[in-house]
Amino acid sequence: MRDTDADWQAISASEPYYGVLTHPNFLRANMTEQARRDFFATGDHDVQDLLATIRARIALDFKPQHAIDFGCGVGRLSLAMAHYARHVTGIDVSPTMLSEAEQERQARGATNVSFRSDLPSPGYDWVNSYLVFQHILPERGYDLLAALLDGLSADGIASIHLTAFRTVANLGGNLDDIALLTFDGRRVDTVHPVTAPTVGSMRMYDYDMTRVLAIFITAGLRLLWLQHLDHAGHHAFRIVAQKAKGP
Repeated sequence: MRDTDADWQAISASEPYYGVLTHPNFLRANMTEQARRDFFATGDHDVQDLLATIRARIALDFKPQHAIDFGCGVGRLSLAMAHYARHVTGIDVSPTMLSEAEQERQARGATNVSFRSDLPSPGYDWVNSYLVFQHILPERGYDLLAALLDGLSADGIASIHLTAFRTVANLGGNLDDIALLTFDGRRVDTVHPVTAPTVGSMRMYDYDMTRVLAIFITAGLRLLWLQHLDHAGHHAFRIVAQKAKGP
Protein backbone atom coordinates (compact mmCIF):
# COMPACT_ATOMS: atom_id res chain seq x y z
CA MET A 1 0.00 0.00 0.00
CA ARG A 2 1.30 3.44 -0.93
CA ASP A 3 2.48 5.60 1.99
CA THR A 4 0.79 8.87 1.08
CA ASP A 5 2.31 10.64 4.11
CA ALA A 6 5.79 9.84 2.78
CA ASP A 7 4.73 11.09 -0.67
CA TRP A 8 3.46 14.35 0.79
CA GLN A 9 6.62 14.91 2.82
CA ALA A 10 8.78 14.30 -0.25
CA ILE A 11 6.69 16.66 -2.39
CA SER A 12 6.66 19.37 0.26
CA ALA A 13 10.42 19.18 0.72
CA SER A 14 10.97 20.05 -2.93
CA GLU A 15 7.88 22.06 -3.94
CA PRO A 16 5.80 23.16 -0.92
CA TYR A 17 3.67 25.68 -2.84
CA TYR A 18 3.31 23.85 -6.15
CA GLY A 19 2.35 20.76 -4.17
CA VAL A 20 -0.69 22.67 -2.90
CA LEU A 21 -1.68 24.46 -6.13
CA THR A 22 -0.18 23.01 -9.30
CA HIS A 23 0.38 26.25 -11.21
CA PRO A 24 3.81 26.97 -12.74
CA ASN A 25 3.99 30.32 -10.96
CA PHE A 26 4.18 28.44 -7.66
CA LEU A 27 7.25 26.34 -8.52
CA ARG A 28 10.27 27.28 -6.42
CA ALA A 29 12.16 28.36 -9.54
CA ASN A 30 9.37 30.79 -10.48
CA MET A 31 8.29 31.92 -7.02
CA THR A 32 8.41 35.72 -6.82
CA GLU A 33 7.02 37.87 -4.03
CA GLN A 34 4.03 38.67 -6.26
CA ALA A 35 3.46 34.95 -6.89
CA ARG A 36 3.57 34.36 -3.15
CA ARG A 37 0.95 37.06 -2.58
CA ASP A 38 -1.17 35.59 -5.36
CA PHE A 39 -0.90 32.15 -3.79
CA PHE A 40 -2.23 33.29 -0.42
CA ALA A 41 -4.86 35.50 -2.11
CA THR A 42 -6.43 32.32 -3.51
CA GLY A 43 -6.92 31.18 0.08
CA ASP A 44 -8.65 34.44 0.99
CA HIS A 45 -10.97 34.04 -2.00
CA ASP A 46 -11.75 30.37 -1.28
CA VAL A 47 -12.55 31.02 2.38
CA GLN A 48 -14.71 34.05 1.58
CA ASP A 49 -16.77 31.92 -0.80
CA LEU A 50 -16.97 29.08 1.71
CA LEU A 51 -18.13 31.33 4.55
CA ALA A 52 -20.78 32.84 2.28
CA THR A 53 -22.00 29.31 1.50
CA ILE A 54 -22.07 28.24 5.15
CA ARG A 55 -24.03 31.32 6.15
CA ALA A 56 -26.43 31.09 3.23
CA ARG A 57 -27.08 27.34 3.39
CA ILE A 58 -26.53 26.20 6.98
CA ALA A 59 -25.96 28.81 9.70
CA LEU A 60 -26.72 32.48 9.03
CA ASP A 61 -24.93 33.76 12.16
CA PHE A 62 -21.92 31.39 12.00
CA LYS A 63 -19.03 32.86 14.01
CA PRO A 64 -16.58 30.06 14.87
CA GLN A 65 -14.49 30.14 18.02
CA HIS A 66 -12.00 27.33 17.22
CA ALA A 67 -11.50 26.23 13.62
CA ILE A 68 -9.48 23.28 12.32
CA ASP A 69 -7.82 23.32 8.89
CA PHE A 70 -7.02 19.67 8.19
CA GLY A 71 -4.19 19.28 5.68
CA CYS A 72 -3.21 22.91 6.05
CA GLY A 73 -0.03 22.77 3.95
CA VAL A 74 1.72 26.13 4.09
CA GLY A 75 -1.29 27.81 5.71
CA ARG A 76 -3.08 29.01 2.55
CA LEU A 77 -6.53 28.50 4.09
CA SER A 78 -5.61 28.59 7.80
CA LEU A 79 -4.45 32.19 7.63
CA ALA A 80 -7.56 33.20 5.69
CA MET A 81 -9.82 31.38 8.18
CA ALA A 82 -8.21 33.43 10.96
CA HIS A 83 -10.17 36.48 9.76
CA TYR A 84 -13.40 34.71 10.75
CA ALA A 85 -12.51 32.47 13.72
CA ARG A 86 -11.20 33.40 17.16
CA HIS A 87 -8.51 30.72 16.82
CA VAL A 88 -7.41 28.46 13.95
CA THR A 89 -5.37 25.26 14.24
CA GLY A 90 -3.72 24.07 11.04
CA ILE A 91 -2.82 20.37 10.87
CA ASP A 92 -0.37 18.77 8.45
CA VAL A 93 1.91 15.70 8.43
CA SER A 94 4.77 17.53 6.68
CA PRO A 95 7.34 19.31 8.87
CA THR A 96 8.40 21.39 5.84
CA MET A 97 4.85 22.58 5.27
CA LEU A 98 4.38 23.42 8.94
CA SER A 99 7.66 25.36 8.97
CA GLU A 100 6.64 27.38 5.90
CA ALA A 101 3.22 28.04 7.43
CA GLU A 102 4.76 29.20 10.72
CA GLN A 103 7.08 31.61 8.89
CA GLU A 104 4.11 33.14 7.08
CA ARG A 105 2.15 33.33 10.34
CA GLN A 106 4.98 35.19 12.04
CA ALA A 107 5.42 37.54 9.07
CA ARG A 108 1.74 38.45 9.32
CA GLY A 109 1.70 38.66 13.11
CA ALA A 110 -1.30 36.32 13.17
CA THR A 111 -1.47 35.52 16.88
CA ASN A 112 -4.72 33.53 16.60
CA VAL A 113 -3.25 30.76 14.40
CA SER A 114 -1.18 27.74 15.41
CA PHE A 115 0.12 24.72 13.53
CA ARG A 116 0.65 21.11 14.58
CA SER A 117 1.00 17.61 13.18
CA ASP A 118 -1.57 15.73 15.29
CA LEU A 119 -5.33 15.97 15.72
CA PRO A 120 -6.49 18.42 18.41
CA SER A 121 -8.68 17.67 21.41
CA PRO A 122 -12.44 17.59 20.72
CA GLY A 123 -14.50 20.75 21.09
CA TYR A 124 -13.76 22.81 17.95
CA ASP A 125 -16.76 24.29 16.16
CA TRP A 126 -15.48 24.35 12.56
CA VAL A 127 -13.49 21.69 10.73
CA ASN A 128 -12.47 22.39 7.16
CA SER A 129 -10.52 20.35 4.62
CA TYR A 130 -10.08 21.20 0.94
CA LEU A 131 -7.99 19.40 -1.71
CA VAL A 132 -6.62 17.04 0.96
CA PHE A 133 -8.55 13.77 1.33
CA GLN A 134 -8.18 13.13 -2.41
CA HIS A 135 -4.50 12.36 -1.76
CA ILE A 136 -5.16 10.00 1.18
CA LEU A 137 -6.00 6.33 0.59
CA PRO A 138 -9.72 5.99 1.44
CA GLU A 139 -9.26 3.01 3.78
CA ARG A 140 -7.31 5.40 6.00
CA GLY A 141 -9.23 8.53 5.06
CA TYR A 142 -12.57 7.21 6.31
CA ASP A 143 -11.15 6.81 9.84
CA LEU A 144 -9.57 10.27 9.75
CA LEU A 145 -12.86 11.80 8.61
CA ALA A 146 -14.75 10.03 11.41
CA ALA A 147 -12.25 11.27 14.01
CA LEU A 148 -12.49 14.86 12.78
CA LEU A 149 -16.29 14.83 12.81
CA ASP A 150 -16.48 13.13 16.21
CA GLY A 151 -14.45 15.99 17.71
CA LEU A 152 -16.81 18.65 16.39
CA SER A 153 -18.92 20.39 19.04
CA ALA A 154 -22.72 20.57 18.97
CA ASP A 155 -23.90 23.08 16.34
CA GLY A 156 -20.40 22.99 14.85
CA ILE A 157 -19.85 23.12 11.10
CA ALA A 158 -17.90 20.73 8.87
CA SER A 159 -16.82 21.70 5.34
CA ILE A 160 -15.13 18.70 3.76
CA HIS A 161 -14.04 18.17 0.14
CA LEU A 162 -13.64 14.64 -1.29
CA THR A 163 -13.22 13.23 -4.80
CA ALA A 164 -15.75 10.56 -5.82
CA PHE A 165 -15.25 9.51 -9.47
CA ARG A 166 -13.31 10.47 -12.61
CA THR A 167 -13.10 10.17 -16.37
CA VAL A 168 -10.97 7.32 -17.69
CA ALA A 169 -8.39 9.84 -18.94
CA ASN A 170 -7.66 10.67 -15.31
CA LEU A 171 -6.49 7.24 -14.22
CA GLY A 172 -3.01 8.62 -14.75
CA GLY A 173 -0.21 7.46 -12.52
CA ASN A 174 -2.50 5.40 -10.28
CA LEU A 175 -2.02 2.45 -12.63
CA ASP A 176 1.73 2.65 -11.95
CA ASP A 177 1.00 1.35 -8.45
CA ILE A 178 -0.49 -1.91 -9.79
CA ALA A 179 1.73 -4.89 -10.62
CA LEU A 180 -1.03 -7.38 -11.50
CA LEU A 181 -4.71 -6.79 -12.17
CA THR A 182 -7.84 -8.43 -13.54
CA PHE A 183 -10.31 -6.96 -16.02
CA ASP A 184 -13.66 -8.66 -16.73
CA GLY A 185 -14.96 -6.20 -19.27
CA ARG A 186 -16.57 -3.99 -16.65
CA ARG A 187 -14.30 -3.79 -13.62
CA VAL A 188 -10.58 -3.54 -12.91
CA ASP A 189 -9.36 -5.18 -9.67
CA THR A 190 -5.87 -5.14 -8.24
CA VAL A 191 -4.39 -8.61 -7.78
CA HIS A 192 -1.06 -7.37 -6.48
CA PRO A 193 0.27 -3.84 -5.97
CA VAL A 194 3.76 -2.71 -6.91
CA THR A 195 6.11 -3.93 -4.17
CA ALA A 196 8.13 -0.72 -3.83
CA PRO A 197 6.27 2.27 -5.32
CA THR A 198 8.26 5.41 -6.06
CA VAL A 199 8.03 7.85 -3.15
CA GLY A 200 7.02 11.41 -3.95
CA SER A 201 4.33 10.81 -6.56
CA MET A 202 1.00 12.52 -5.97
CA ARG A 203 -2.01 10.24 -6.42
CA MET A 204 -5.76 10.92 -6.54
CA TYR A 205 -8.22 8.57 -4.82
CA ASP A 206 -12.00 8.24 -5.08
CA TYR A 207 -14.27 7.95 -2.03
CA ASP A 208 -17.52 5.99 -1.74
CA MET A 209 -19.98 8.80 -1.08
CA THR A 210 -22.55 6.46 0.50
CA ARG A 211 -19.94 5.49 3.09
CA VAL A 212 -18.89 9.12 3.52
CA LEU A 213 -22.46 10.27 4.15
CA ALA A 214 -22.95 7.44 6.64
CA ILE A 215 -19.90 8.71 8.55
CA PHE A 216 -21.42 12.19 8.68
CA ILE A 217 -24.75 10.89 9.95
CA THR A 218 -23.15 8.53 12.48
CA ALA A 219 -21.11 11.45 13.86
CA GLY A 220 -24.34 13.38 14.48
CA LEU A 221 -24.32 15.77 11.52
CA ARG A 222 -27.91 16.01 10.41
CA LEU A 223 -28.15 19.08 8.15
CA LEU A 224 -26.05 18.48 5.01
CA TRP A 225 -25.53 20.45 1.78
CA LEU A 226 -23.52 19.03 -1.14
CA GLN A 227 -21.78 20.95 -3.92
CA HIS A 228 -20.46 19.17 -7.01
CA LEU A 229 -17.04 20.27 -8.30
CA ASP A 230 -15.38 19.13 -11.54
CA HIS A 231 -11.58 19.35 -11.35
CA ALA A 232 -10.79 18.70 -15.03
CA GLY A 233 -12.45 15.31 -15.00
CA HIS A 234 -11.89 14.51 -11.32
CA HIS A 235 -15.40 14.85 -9.89
CA ALA A 236 -15.61 15.91 -6.28
CA PHE A 237 -18.12 16.98 -3.66
CA ARG A 238 -17.84 19.56 -0.95
CA ILE A 239 -20.08 18.61 1.98
CA VAL A 240 -21.10 21.40 4.33
CA ALA A 241 -22.92 20.11 7.39
CA GLN A 242 -23.92 21.06 10.94
CA LYS A 243 -23.73 18.82 13.97
CA ALA A 244 -26.95 18.34 15.91
CA LYS A 245 -27.23 19.24 19.57
CA GLY A 246 -28.44 15.78 20.54
CA PRO A 247 -29.16 12.30 19.16
